[in-house]
Amino acid sequence: MTVTEQRQMWAYQLDRPGHLVRRDVPVEADPEPGEVLVKIEAGGICGSDLPKFLTGKRFSPHDQAGPGYPMHEIAGTVVASRDPRFAAGDAVCGCMTGQRGLAELVRVSADTVVPIPDGLTLVESVLVQPLATIMYALDRLPDVRGRSAAVIGLGPIGLLFTHVLHQRGARVTGIDPVDRSSVATTFGVDELFVGGIADWVASAAEPAEICIEAVGHQTETLPYAIRGTAQLGHLYAFGVPDDLDYTLPFREAFDRAITLYLGVTQEWNAALLQSAAYLSEHRELLTMITHVLGPDAVNDAYTLCAGATPTRLKVVLDLT
Repeated sequence: MTVTEQRQMWAYQLDRPGHLVRRDVPVEADPEPGEVLVKIEAGGICGSDLPKFLTGKRFSPHDQAGPGYPMHEIAGTVVASRDPRFAAGDAVCGCMTGQRGLAELVRVSADTVVPIPDGLTLVESVLVQPLATIMYALDRLPDVRGRSAAVIGLGPIGLLFTHVLHQRGARVTGIDPVDRSSVATTFGVDELFVGGIADWVASAAEPAEICIEAVGHQTETLPYAIRGTAQLGHLYAFGVPDDLDYTLPFREAFDRAITLYLGVTQEWNAALLQSAAYLSEHRELLTMITHVLGPDAVNDAYTLCAGATPTRLKVVLDLT
């Protein structure tokens, strides 16, 4: 009898928009070749999870609504492996690509998890996944050394961008209506603008050579990001879109020969390994985790993430 034939498992599932319930569901299947079965012990809540939690809808064809939805930032222990890189008992962290990580057991490609960095807890290692998306995105850009960079939105993702950009030699401006002055220096923000993107564009002495839109979920910020990007500059629309269509100042972008980057992480393994090494070296990033809630407060954790405050950054669930 295999481990997954022995019992049911718990999973949280939306019974209505904005409300998760814990249920017993059929246990996850045994891993296929190249996969691992992971017992989930910690999970991070991403801003991209919130519209799914609040509406109960799927926003991408990759989303797999059902038990465990919506969560993709995971950490836990390998229960069974059919990949030579991992064995039962290994502590791993990474990405649940189907968004169904809020469950006792998940079956994932071994390419989407990596060993937990030495000295980190399961809760802390949840940061490896979002940091990997930043690594992948910035590796698509040209060398940022000596260039001006503006990051729009200083939530957890935006602050990871500012940190890595600063470490790579960029001069970083962070823009957010929420005052992040208490963490700006820690996360590599050289100049902080407390206000909206329209106000920054109107007041900035010059546009940024590198511009990162790290807000998403609405259509207002991207047009201003175009206007805040310099001639021959590079704009990364990183914030996840909820809308199918955007109205953009295309002629402005065209006339200034702006390069626009779009899309999600396409190659997980290299990005996750790079992220784990970076997090090991920069333990100050762990201060981003401001709230850790237990399995009896899952709905509270998602609701907490829905409101931006100066004292709330990363919210992590400890599911042990």
